Parts: sequence; structure tokens; C-alpha cells
Amino acid sequence: MLKTLFLSLTCMVAVAHAGERLEDRLKYLWDFDLAPNAGGVDLSNSALSAGAKNPGIQSLGKTGTQYLNYTTASNGGKFGTSYNASNTGTYPKISNANGIGLTYQDGFTVSMWIKPTNSTVWGDYFTIGTSTRSGGATNYLYVQSGGNNKYNVYGNGLIGNGGESTAPITQNVWNHMALTYQNGVATLFLNGEQAGQWTGTPIANADVTQFTLGNGDSGSKPTAMYDEVALFSGALTKDQVGYLAKGRVSDAIKAENAAVPEPATATLGLLSLAGLMLRRRRMA
Repeated sequence: MLKTLFLSLTCMVAVAHAGERLEDRLKYLWDFDLAPNAGGVDLSNSALSAGAKNPGIQSLGKTGTQYLNYTTASNGGKFGTSYNASNTGTYPKISNANGIGLTYQDGFTVSMWIKPTNSTVWGDYFTIGTSTRSGGATNYLYVQSGGNNKYNVYGNGLIGNGGESTAPITQNVWNHMALTYQNGVATLFLNGEQAGQWTGTPIANADVTQFTLGNGDSGSKPTAMYDEVALFSGALTKDQVGYLAKGRVSDAIKAENAAVPEPATATLGLLSLAGLMLRRRRMA
């Protein structure tokens, strides 16, 4: 019986968190610490300690073309420099009709540090989905500032009517925002705490084809600062969002990996525990 229990636990540890960690789910990361067209994107584990860099316009193969035309602020960033969405011209955008590496069936998470700098009403902080909102897309989610001074989450085809956050928008203060979506459920987190949840009918598998930052293609652009903007596959857990709400994405990855032992390490721990239990059983 002890042997059976040990083998079962070992198998469980071996597959726990496989492919589900932040570093495995990370698809896009912008730290805005390099000027446009300087550097490249490297989301490999080895590069995360330094932080992935920003491309200008660069082909990313299977994930499509990543458009990142933006202005940066020389000071006042959360970490280094930050994207200044008061720019009324271009804005960061990922767009590919064949998909950007995320699907509605598997779900996705948008994570960012945001600092609203005025009370623009109905300004779109970001939009993610199929095509664009103004283009009549059937599947999308967006977060915008409302006249109610709340973060408002809406969508078409993914959730019902949506609604406002339980926490207010704090002007001129950096806050962490995360929006997760999976199986018809969208959940908003502010500073690591759940601030709203909305449900709809899960849809058949389809590719997410577009993400826009600081402009939802509705004509309303908020005035805000952004930093450490990241897209992940799957709906992150509250614990994972909590890691992200404490600092940079690279720091969150390190913290999660430190908290969750590697399978080999965990297995050795189980071996020691099983050996101790076996010795005690023999001595009894």
C-alpha cells in the first residue's frame, strides 16, 4: 500500500505544473526599455532574467507580425521607461489573420502595469479578440475607463453584458491589472485581487487574431502610462497574478519557480519521505 501511494504521488509531482508555469505560458512581453526598432524579442527562459526587449516591426513567424510603434516616457515609468498612451498617433498592436498564438478554447491572460493620468470617459485601455471592435468582430474583450470612474469590462460573443470593476480607477498611481479568459469566464484582477467576473457561453475553438494597447479602435484613446505588458496563454491562477502584481514579469517567473520545486527535486523529497515512513513502519 505504501509503495502504491509513493508511486502515485511521484507521478503526480512529475506532471504538476507541466506547461502551466508563467514562463511556459508567456507569449509576448514588452518592457518598453528600448527605443523602437532597437533590439529584438527573445522569450526564451534564459532571456527572461534580463527582460525581453521591444521590437519595432518584426516578423515573429508562427505568432505573426508584431507592430510596436510607440513613444516612451523618459521618466515616471514603473520600471525604467514606459509607454505613454497620451500619444494620439500610433499605438502598440499585434495583428495576424492566422492568429497570434492564442485561442479562445485554451484561454488567455493580459497582464500590465497601468497608470491612468486623466479621467477620459470610455477610453479603451486595450482590446483583444478577433479582428477589431469597430470592424464588427464577433469575439472580443476590452477594458475601458467609464464615467463611473471604474474599469469597465465588455465583450461581444465571449461574455454577457460585462460591467464595472468593484475597485475604482486611481488616477496618477501605478496599478497592476490582469484580465483572464477561459471557458466563457472573464475575470478582472486589480493589484492581485479579483475585481470583477463575468460569464458567457464558451465558444468553439478559434484563434485570437488581434491585440491593441491604448486604443480599442473605437476612436477613444485614454491617457495612461503602461509598463510590463504581457500576454499569456490560458487563464492564469490568482496566485500567478499575485506574482505579477509584485513587480516585473521576470521577477514573477523567478518567484513562481522558487515556490514550486522542479519535478526531480520534488521526487527526491518524496523518496526521502517514503524512506522515513518505511523505516518507522519497520521499527513499529
